[in-house]
Amino acid sequence: MRRLALATILFGLIATTAQARMVGFTGTPEVFRALRPLAPKVHAQFVAFGTDWAPLLRGDHELGAIPMITWEPEDAGLRSIAAGAQDGYLSKVAREVAAYPHVVYIRFAHEMNGNWYRWGGQPLAYVAAWRHVWTIFADAGASNARFVWAPDLIAGVPRARWQAQVQRYWPGARYVSDIGTSLVSFAFQGAWPLSYRFASIDWLARRYRKPFWLAEVKVDSAQRYAWLGQLASELRSRPWIVALIWSQTPSAAQKSGKATGNMDWSLLDDRQARRLLAAAANAGA
Repeated sequence: MRRLALATILFGLIATTAQARMVGFTGTPEVFRALRPLAPKVHAQFVAFGTDWAPLLRGDHELGAIPMITWEPEDAGLRSIAAGAQDGYLSKVAREVAAYPHVVYIRFAHEMNGNWYRWGGQPLAYVAAWRHVWTIFADAGASNARFVWAPDLIAGVPRARWQAQVQRYWPGARYVSDIGTSLVSFAFQGAWPLSYRFASIDWLARRYRKPFWLAEVKVDSAQRYAWLGQLASELRSRPWIVALIWSQTPSAAQKSGKATGNMDWSLLDDRQARRLLAAAANAGA
């Protein structure tokens, strides 16, 4: 692969998930190193609540990567977290993060305004759990922890209704470091252009005034070239978007039976997609 120069936008990869390990997908370090020509700096992972973070952080330190953990409270439950039932585990993780010599991005209970995760659709419990987790990290002295708030853009919901819904999940400016939405386009969402989603991104940026990440980016293979070209156009006018995290892992949604298209294609196999993605990241710099 010829080296592709990326500029100052922070570029990263989601390079493993529980599903990836189950199906024997290429291991995280191998993927990360293979795509070094795209200059990834952030290593993003989906991590179940209850997982020990020490080996994850150690692995990222060895990679020379910035960690971003999308932390999924699948079994713990938001109310249980807010009530303090998980404090032993939370305190252990907070101490591990506090001891880590670099910044750690934490994307807790992402896409909470949707209905496809167990923690979705519970705004009061979500805000209480978020603030409780944040407080435990603050009390542990984890000043290097940056909490990334991650509402879903939910294409197809009337804008005013979506805005009213999202606001119910805002934990408060004190408790949020960055915003990190997903920008994933399945085949069945093809009727909703990128410009529609970026209008929602613009609203989030204006309202909450936090550094903005595209924290989970992927498109089905049939749309990929045109979509990546449009992504560059949208990013060109938004230099305030600071990071783009590309998903290099299998899609759980593809197994749902919906017309997702092929979401499991890989940058490793597609030189043109790599070039277009590099151009998009450069456009946002």
